[in-house]
Amino acid sequence: MTKKDFPSKYIYGLYSKFSRNISQTPMKINGKLLYEKSISDFCKSIAEHFKAKNVKFISCGREDANVRMVGKRPFLLEIEGGVYNEEKMNINLDKNIKIFDLVWMKDEIKFIIKNAEMNHYKVYRAMLFIKNLNIHNVESNIPPINLENDNQFSYNKAILNMKEKVETFAANNENHISDEINSFIHSNENIVDFKQNILEIQQKTPLRVVHRRSNIFRTKYIELIKLEKLKNGFLIIDLISSAGAYIKEFVNGDFGRTKPSLSDFFNNYTDLVELDVLAVEECKIPEEFKLMNVFYECVFND
Repeated sequence: MTKKDFPSKYIYGLYSKFSRNISQTPMKINGKLLYEKSISDFCKSIAEHFKAKNVKFISCGREDANVRMVGKRPFLLEIEGGVYNEEKMNINLDKNIKIFDLVWMKDEIKFIIKNAEMNHYKVYRAMLFIKNLNIHNVESNIPPINLENDNQFSYNKAILNMKEKVETFAANNENHISDEINSFIHSNENIVDFKQNILEIQQKTPLRVVHRRSNIFRTKYIELIKLEKLKNGFLIIDLISSAGAYIKEFVNGDFGRTKPSLSDFFNNYTDLVELDVLAVEECKIPEEFKLMNVFYECVFND
């Protein structure tokens, strides 16, 4: 059943992305797409269903195209100039993308998303490579990522714990962390769980984005959780970061523009091979903002 035109309406949801070749929104250079697919492509299905003039995809932060979003990232759809349609909505999705928990929201949700983008912490898992580092050679595979609900609860609890620590943060633990890493690297242990691990870093706008952002220093916080040795100079590290931290630059140092970096701690240039977002801090949405669940079904394409 269809009805009259409506003004802008808002749908809130969560997405995951399991590919390293999908951008969040279309990216073009000289008119050519850098990546064939983007997460926001499914907005076409929304626009067709509501005969909308435009559907705007608004995300709570963004990950690079070659970074997997294996947790769930909040997003908002602003549907402009559509018509009411109460039939089930079919949403076309790439098989490497999932969306969850779509809910119609009041206009005030825009401010929740904007605030979350500026303030929400994230949990990452990174694969590192250090060419000249002589570490204990272990026969280990990259640990599988298992993100069941209990894991997500654990990550969110860890984020909240870190935020509490940052509020009372008084002294940098750079020397302690450096000693802990060096001790681990030269030991026969395969995994270390860090202690006293909140780290304050100074990041100057990365060279890769300085052409479009102010060239200034920003203070960010990192909590190192776990470091695991793999074979042939590879390592896996889990960490939590405050909002807006550049993880690639925290790993490689960005020619000294991020201090301290993992390259500093290892006393060797450290390369980021792969990066996954394990969790994004949950959005706390007042119940009165929620209108009703969206009636939809996902159709997956190769």
